[in-house]
Amino acid sequence: MSFIQVKKLGHKFNIKDKDGNVTGEKWAVKDMDFVAHKGQIIAVLGRNGSGKSTFARHLNGLYAPNQGTVWIQGDSDVLDTSREDDLLAIRRAVGMIFQNPDNQMVGNTVAEDVGFGLENLGFEAEKIWERINEVLRLTGMEAYLERNVSHLSGGQKQRLAIASVMAMSPECIVMDEATAMLDPVGSRQILDTLYHLNREFGIAIIMITHRMEETVRADQIYVMDDGNVELIGAPYEIYPQVEKLEQLGLDSLLPYKLLHELKVDYSDDKKFVKNLDEDAKSALVDRKEGILSVKDAADRIKACLRDEKSFVNRQESAEHFNSAQKDIPSSKNEDGIHEDILDNRNNIDREEHNGMLLDAGIKKDILVEADNLEYSYKDGAVLVPAVEQVSFQIRKGEILAVAGQTGSGKSTLLYMLNGIYRPMGGTLKVDGIDVGKTKNLKELRKKIGFVFQYPEYQLFESTVLADVMYGALNFGMSKAEAEQAAREALALVNISEEYFEYSPFDLSGGQKKRVALAGILAYMPEILILDEPVAGMDPKSKRELFALIRRLHEERNITVIFVSHDMKDVYEIADRILVMGQGKLVYDGAVEQAFGTPEIVEKLGLEMPEMAKLREALLPEIKLTARSVAGVIEELSGLKNI
Repeated sequence: MSFIQVKKLGHKFNIKDKDGNVTGEKWAVKDMDFVAHKGQIIAVLGRNGSGKSTFARHLNGLYAPNQGTVWIQGDSDVLDTSREDDLLAIRRAVGMIFQNPDNQMVGNTVAEDVGFGLENLGFEAEKIWERINEVLRLTGMEAYLERNVSHLSGGQKQRLAIASVMAMSPECIVMDEATAMLDPVGSRQILDTLYHLNREFGIAIIMITHRMEETVRADQIYVMDDGNVELIGAPYEIYPQVEKLEQLGLDSLLPYKLLHELKVDYSDDKKFVKNLDEDAKSALVDRKEGILSVKDAADRIKACLRDEKSFVNRQESAEHFNSAQKDIPSSKNEDGIHEDILDNRNNIDREEHNGMLLDAGIKKDILVEADNLEYSYKDGAVLVPAVEQVSFQIRKGEILAVAGQTGSGKSTLLYMLNGIYRPMGGTLKVDGIDVGKTKNLKELRKKIGFVFQYPEYQLFESTVLADVMYGALNFGMSKAEAEQAAREALALVNISEEYFEYSPFDLSGGQKKRVALAGILAYMPEILILDEPVAGMDPKSKRELFALIRRLHEERNITVIFVSHDMKDVYEIADRILVMGQGKLVYDGAVEQAFGTPEIVEKLGLEMPEMAKLREALLPEIKLTARSVAGVIEELSGLKNI
């Protein structure tokens, strides 16, 4: 028998008005069938609000079915999630890792949190400490054994949550966007650890994810939409369905997407990793491009042009793709080449610093100026440095990315910009306001809109509309003005009117993030700060958000500062990048330079975006300037041969 068997599962939520009265119901999961065997790796994908997280919570009994059944094979009999007496055994067998790790933190220190479940199960102290040390080593958290969990970064908390579940030795681990807040190195380490557990101990892995590249090792992929399963298949069956995936709000892997849009045939390359031995499988996954690699795509593109074979309807493809994206402002540079994002790096002042090229920034008015910033937090009686001697300038109208490994000080740096944290050393001025000295934080925060890593931390009103109106009202708008601004902001982030009377806490993770952003946009700040803005968002929502950022940048000349662990996003949208490392600024420069060579990328602890790899693979025959799929398609469509 299968380890997990789901039949005709249905789950509904009540829709309530602002007074708590039930006004309707919404089925989040509808007649869903699902099967998982021990030792399998299964990926469940879907756009925000598709029902995948609701489904995941049924697998270890956090939700009870409104219809249908969820059965788990126990040691001696079948366990049913609808039977309360079975829930303890189910939760020992099926471990759950949530998107927001704060939802499952129970200990004061890292060691306490990992040991909590083991102690409740009656393990001896010696065995508990042995297991704690083992899982912290596997997750790269051994240095934080006695650290207070409140002093961990978001990514470190996510690793701790994974370690705590791993310590229980479950037969199945369900990951609900569990790598969304991790840096590329940390994400790879966690996935490698889980794959090791899968291979060595036969632990089933069920991944709820938006990242198609994480599905390469999956035995089966389920794609959900509006509570229904729309696609089921092995990766080699799912990846080529580019148009269908786009209709479902998802993206295929870059090689498939690019060759599909250019109408390049790759039918003879439909290989699947399940037929390879483990060493070959690992090597393939390490490339991160999946079954068709970026190099495969580059070679086929060059072969078509070298043989003077035109791409079928390639100009039509470019126009179609640009139209579908709705987010690509296109302009020509002096060479007549179309560029898909704003690139104003021609007039940059540069200087050498610690052996690396630093950007003084685009020659515009200085809006933010930091000089030798310092910040530490207390861990017991010890002060732990979070930001050390950081200096930089930000000019009005820049789109600036802040990157770095988990715990490098990125979020702490952002919190200082709007006075959540006050600098402990150095100076920080925002539009002339000294953050360390000002007594008028309201004036500062009116200039700076901040969207947190976890949006639920800034959502608190009873309805979506009321929540978005709050900031505008607080900064002096009348009720009528605030409601109009809120409605316009919600339209900007594509939250339809049907959700206006929902509680914001009844929304999906991606919808919450868009509502939090709308609450900031409603009072029109000069600076927009986004801490991991698209973590947990499906590809369609990501494109819409970045389209909105570009539009705000162009129409309002708004300055955008964002933290991201996804280098693809940084590469595609940012003008400039600050890279933090162990609390210090280790790089300040143009994005193009930061990802110019693998050596720099490795030194900075980043990950080379697939589009950067593609541009490198196309050299020397083809030199591209665009950094997004739409821009690359447009440029390639203008070539006749090489």
